[in-house]
Amino acid sequence: RKKDGWRWLGVGLLGFTWAGAQASWAMSVRLPVSMERGEFAVRGAIVDLPSHEARRTRFDLIVDDDVSQPDALRGKRLRLAWYDDYALPPLAAREDADAARTRPRLRLQTGARWALSAKLRAPRGLRNPGGVDSERYAAIDRIAATGYVRDPLRARRLAGPVGLDAWRARMSAR
Repeated sequence: RKKDGWRWLGVGLLGFTWAGAQASWAMSVRLPVSMERGEFAVRGAIVDLPSHEARRTRFDLIVDDDVSQPDALRGKRLRLAWYDDYALPPLAAREDADAARTRPRLRLQTGARWALSAKLRAPRGLRNPGGVDSERYAAIDRIAATGYVRDPLRARRLAGPVGLDAWRARMSAR
């Protein structure tokens, strides 16, 4: 019977250690403080479905694991926003086919590869009781940095949508 108590203590310690290791790993993927508010030229693939709104599009981009990319961002997931130029009128519920030309952000598709410049910071959020804790959700989603697209006119699409995520996007659009 004494052995049962030690077993449960061992299982509890193992669980605590595992949770601590996972939390440590989740924090290690974040953008280092020394790189906060920096502007970076990144290349990568869009994952998940972009969220198009009236004046912005939010999307997740996984940076290429390539030596030409910043060390701290290689292979990491970024949550970015792409804002319209405020000289443009707000996007209507239904817009004509010319929208993709006037608003390049509407060309963002899951599975497509893009090269763009982004201003980044580590994920942060308010911890209001009963409110949304965006920092916690970013840790759960393994988001290394959040930010927005700088100089949208110089962002360029490198390749069209491919892969399982692209198929999901096509099915969602249907």
